[in-house]
Amino acid sequence: MNSIATTNEKKTLRKVTIMTTGSRGDIQPFVAIGIALKKAGYDVRVLTQPSKTHAMLLDDFGLEHVPFGIDVDKYLWENKEARTSMETGNTLQFFKCIGSIVEKEAASSCNPFYDEFIAREGEHRPDLLL
Repeated sequence: MNSIATTNEKKTLRKVTIMTTGSRGDIQPFVAIGIALKKAGYDVRVLTQPSKTHAMLLDDFGLEHVPFGIDVDKYLWENKEARTSMETGNTLQFFKCIGSIVEKEAASSCNPFYDEFIAREGEHRPDLLL
């Protein structure tokens, strides 16, 4: 016997949340997916870092931006050690810088995730999470 409950009724899945982080180039493929889903009639929200670059990109394509995590763009711009590691190609030092900011900010990064998916009685809980 199948342990998964089935029904003859089809549920309409309309809410999609895309969760991504990284540079503009890292999130751009997810923006393309979001655009296609929105054109197909889905309600699309994108959880990504609170950077101005990311917010502008999402806004330009009519996708809802939900700030999540840390603003890596701002950190890389303001942190001299991180900038120097990129300028000199010191990959190990770069990852050390990224690791330190992630470790420092990890706990506070969980709050938006909790708010989005658990709190507010599922107001924004997606039918599909990418």
